[in-house]
Amino acid sequence: MEATTKKQLKIAISIVCFGLAVGILYFSYAGSRGSGIEQFTGKTVWMKCSNPDCGAEYETDKKGYFKYMQEHQTGLIVPAMSCKECKQESSYRAIKCSKCGLVFYEGSAQVNGPHDQCPKCGYSATRQ
Repeated sequence: MEATTKKQLKIAISIVCFGLAVGILYFSYAGSRGSGIEQFTGKTVWMKCSNPDCGAEYETDKKGYFKYMQEHQTGLIVPAMSCKECKQESSYRAIKCSKCGLVFYEGSAQVNGPHDQCPKCGYSATRQ
């Protein structure tokens, strides 16, 4: 086999391998993106209304919450959801402290602390 033919064969094999790698990555990503939300079926997330006249605290379907976020979130801005009590677009994801029961927004305890640190009792599940 000539040197030119060998070189062309190596280039062709490289192109085919590169195309296969891109295809595998694409279909892996597309598959995980579509089914990732299914892992939240049957689970709940805490919500807290920021409307000062309401302040409702409740659990909602986690799968529905993440589906809403996928459809409405733009960049880093997290959109408010409709509160199940006052019906205003003023409800945000929250955490319920497993120690004292306070429902609070993530990161509300302190700037450098863990995101789930309770502002009332200081408990953090991630620090345990």
